[in-house]
Amino acid sequence: MTGNLLALLHVFSNHLPFDWLEGLHTVINMQRPIVSVAQLRLAFRVLGPLLPRLVISKPLFTKTLALLFTIMADVFGQKPQPSPINVIEISDLIDFLHHAVMLDGGKPRPEILNLCSKAVDRLHSDLQPYFRHLSTDSSKSIYAATHPKLLQKPA
Repeated sequence: MTGNLLALLHVFSNHLPFDWLEGLHTVINMQRPIVSVAQLRLAFRVLGPLLPRLVISKPLFTKTLALLFTIMADVFGQKPQPSPINVIEISDLIDFLHHAVMLDGGKPRPEILNLCSKAVDRLHSDLQPYFRHLSTDSSKSIYAATHPKLLQKPA
């Protein structure tokens, strides 16, 4: 049932103007705080397929990516976890976030790396190593180390 509802939502949302797509953020935000992996997966299933379409609207793409990291932090934030985090259980979500960051031209923009740096700091220490390369710190990130705008020294 949920799968059919999500498929209908995606067919419907593919024909909506961008300003209406922001309403999906409201739907996800009304469900916060997201407290379980099941809720996290549902939110990713709602927002995930829209990301490729949102790439042409940089502000909306950035806002959606920030929301995905925020709901990941809702579930796997700095707070003590009741049990150790099983990274294998959410490896598909981690992989999806990596692909989402790369959607924006194959190499993340400095704004996206900055967003990721802040988002990673809100995640539990068990998850942070999986995202540290998405940082503005050139000693930890190959993307930052090779990005011309991030390498420029202030005069």
